[in-house]
Amino acid sequence: MNANSKVNKDNFFNYLINLLDHMKTFTYGIYKEHNTWYIQSPENLEKSKLGVCHDFSLYAYYHLTRNGYNCKLMYLTNSSVTKTHSFVIVSIDNKQYWFESAWGDYIGIHELKNGYKDIVSLWAKDENIDINDIAVNSDVFTSELLKNKNIPYRTYFNIVQKSFIQGNEDIDISTNKI
Repeated sequence: MNANSKVNKDNFFNYLINLLDHMKTFTYGIYKEHNTWYIQSPENLEKSKLGVCHDFSLYAYYHLTRNGYNCKLMYLTNSSVTKTHSFVIVSIDNKQYWFESAWGDYIGIHELKNGYKDIVSLWAKDENIDINDIAVNSDVFTSELLKNKNIPYRTYFNIVQKSFIQGNEDIDISTNKI
């Protein structure tokens, strides 16, 4: 069951606002254990309250899908993989909303006019990256990310970049669908 059949739009926005307000209590920073950087499970992030966009987006994805909302975890990178970002897009009533909990100036809930393409354009401008130098993964293997307590950062990257590593064509940012 997805959010469209489970709740009305007012409940949808109330849930998003409450989730975002709760996540604003988290601190942006790298979570390390024994000098190893980890991307945390939602349960561990709830305890540590410390993470980066990858932790935050996985946490949001987990809570949104667990409550029946139709969403996708998205991952962006430049071709040299020196800049990355993860976020969630949520859909209801044939509209898409960007749920951003980590990217300073853009923290909030934003209606998308052109799907994830809106976010890619902002990110390219903000990070001073040529938009043609950005790879987008809209099919992140979330089940692999959610099955462990914490995932070493390198393992996380191997999972979210699997479609790039396997040489599969990824989504075309000229389309508006997730």
